Amino acid sequence: MKRITAFITVLFLTFLTACFGNNSAWQEALTTPSEQKPIIKTVIDPSEIEGLEIPEEPIDYYDQFDWYKQNSEYFFPGFTLSKEWIDGKEYYQLLNEEKDVKVIVDKEGNAVVYHNGKSMECEMKALFASTADYTMIYVLDLTNDGKDELVIANGGGGTGVWEGTSDVYDLETFRRYEVYKDKILKELGTRITVEPLEIVKDNYLKCRVTDYKGNEYYGYILVSDDDVSKYSYIPEHFTGHYTIDVDLDRQCLVVSGAIPISPMYASYIGTLHSTLEFNPEAGSFELSDELIVELDQLGG
Repeated sequence: MKRITAFITVLFLTFLTACFGNNSAWQEALTTPSEQKPIIKTVIDPSEIEGLEIPEEPIDYYDQFDWYKQNSEYFFPGFTLSKEWIDGKEYYQLLNEEKDVKVIVDKEGNAVVYHNGKSMECEMKALFASTADYTMIYVLDLTNDGKDELVIANGGGGTGVWEGTSDVYDLETFRRYEVYKDKILKELGTRITVEPLEIVKDNYLKCRVTDYKGNEYYGYILVSDDDVSKYSYIPEHFTGHYTIDVDLDRQCLVVSGAIPISPMYASYIGTLHSTLEFNPEAGSFELSDELIVELDQLGG
C-alpha cells in the first residue's frame, strides 16, 4: 500500500509541475443510508440514462487522457480506459471485461456503472482532476463471501490536510456497505497516548507514544516554541490527514491517519495504520485489532 501511495504521489507531483499551476477546491459528499437511492435499471445505451450529460464539447481535462491511460493500472486496476462515441458525442469509458463492469463518465463527473444488465448512477468528480485529488476504482472481494464488490475511492486536500474515503457496493444489487469513517477514526485515535518529553536538536519535540497494547515508540516533530508544556495530543482531534483505501496486496480496506500535535496546525508526528474487517450482521466495515505505528524521526 505504501508503495502504491508513494508512486501516486510522485506521479501527481510530476504531472502537476509540468501541466498545472492552479488548485481546485475539493469537497467530500456524504450520503446517509436513508438518502442513498441507487438507480437500478436495464440500460442499452448511455444516452437513455436520465440526467447523464454526454457533452458536445471536449471533456474537461481531455489532454490528460494519455497520461491517465499510461498510468491506469494505479488508478483503475483491471480496467481499460478508452474514448467512446455515442450519437456523435465523445465520453470516457472504463471497462473491466473479466468482471463485466463498465463505467462511463461525462465532463461534470456524473458516472454510470453497468454490471450484469443493471446500472447505478454516481459521481466521480475527481476522475480526471487537475490537482492531486483523485478517484480510483477497484473490483475485488472485500467481504470474503466469494463475490466481488465495487469500490470507488476518492481523495483530496491540500498542504497538511487530506481526506480519503471509499464507498463499497455489492455488485449484484448496488447496495452500499457502510464505512463509518468518523467512528473508525475516533476509535483509532484513542488507541494511543502521546507524552511530550523534551526539545532536542534543531528545535524538535521528542514524544513518547504508547499504544493500547503497552508498546512504546519515540518520535520527533519540528516545533516553533521550546516550551514543552504547550504541546499535547488530543484524541478528539485525530485527524486532519487520513485515508481509507484498498490494499491490493492484502485484498482489504486499510485506514491510515496522521497523529496531530496541538497547537501545531496540520503538523503530525507520525501515522497510525489498521485494516478494516467486514461485519456481515451489521453490513459495515469496522476497525480490526491491528495497529501499526510509524513515527517521524529527527530530520524526517
